[in-house]
Parts: sequence; C-alpha cells; structure tokens
Amino acid sequence: MRTQQIIAYESGAPQTADPLAGSYYIETLTNEIEQRAAEYLGKIEVFGGMLKAIERGFVQQEIQNAAYEYQQAVDQQQVVVVGVNRFELEDEKAIPIQQIDPALEPKQIERVRALRARRDAGPWRESLASWKTPRVRARM
Repeated sequence: MRTQQIIAYESGAPQTADPLAGSYYIETLTNEIEQRAAEYLGKIEVFGGMLKAIERGFVQQEIQNAAYEYQQAVDQQQVVVVGVNRFELEDEKAIPIQQIDPALEPKQIERVRALRARRDAGPWRESLASWKTPRVRARM
C-alpha cells in the first residue's frame, strides 16, 4: 500500500489518464526538462562558466534556494511526501531494541579462546600466508 501511495503522490502519475499513452506525457515532460536545463545553463554561461559561477557563490545560493522552496512546498502540502506530510502513521509501533546481557561477553570470549586453543592452526596459517603472497585475483 505504501508503495502505491508513493508512486501515486510523489511521481505525479495520476495527474494524467495514462502516463505512457503514446509517450505524449513523457515527451512533454522531457521537452520541459530540456528547455529548463538549457535556460539554466544559459544563466551559468553568463557567469563565464561553472567555475566562475561556483566562485561567485551562485551554485551554493541556488542549492539553498531550491532546498528552502522545496521545504516550504512540503510544509504547505503543495508537495506530498508520503509518510512525512501525508499518510503518516498515527500509531506507529515502537521497535523493541534487543538488549544483550553484559555478563555474556566474558563467556563468549572464553568460548572463542577455547576454540582457538583446540583447533589445528596449520590450515589457517597456510591460508593467511597465501593471501599475503601478491597475486592477481579475479573480481566477481
């Protein structure tokens, strides 16, 4: 259910009868993004390029403005963020935190020491030595 709400409210898909019908909706969005990107790159070009825009603080100011505007839209519920400003869980169940008895630590340490004392150390020494030898390993 939560997935459906996220898809519906955060993607904007329900704002059209069939978002992929003939790709008109997608093409319209793509054209809008392309136009806005070209305009934005024009702003950066006015500064003399990205490096100059960064040096003059334009990029940081744009990031701050965008973050502020987005947060304002979320706060005013103009933008839906499922679980944050719409469809919040009223009775969210607390997740129990597992508590480990501190007295178990010394017992576990002793078990590991006992295991190490009774096992044959030869195979793990050989394995460790082979990994210290430089070689080409295949990546998975």
